[in-house]
Amino acid sequence: MINDKESKAKQKAYYEKGVALSTVRITLNERPPITFDDPVDDPKTWNPKETFTKALKSVEGGAVAVIDALIFTAVWGVPTLMASVVLSWIYKKARSKTGGGSINPLVN
Repeated sequence: MINDKESKAKQKAYYEKGVALSTVRITLNERPPITFDDPVDDPKTWNPKETFTKALKSVEGGAVAVIDALIFTAVWGVPTLMASVVLSWIYKKARSKTGGGSINPLVN
């Protein structure tokens, strides 16, 4: 009997804890009503200032992309090009010492 009461108390505590963890709170706010006096965005209205601003932002984005590409080229491309030129020079130098054949003396 005591074990049964303890078991039920533990089970009740377990379920209460589970319910506490699964509680969902929802907050709803009412939107103000739409009136016909409010300005409506008309897609047919042309705004040259807004168009000019968008164009400037687009140019700025393109310029940033070009500058980023130049930076990456300087960081990766220049050292890679220099390394390939040096390796090519070493290869040509070694080839000229072996008489134009293979630089590996066992393959000649």
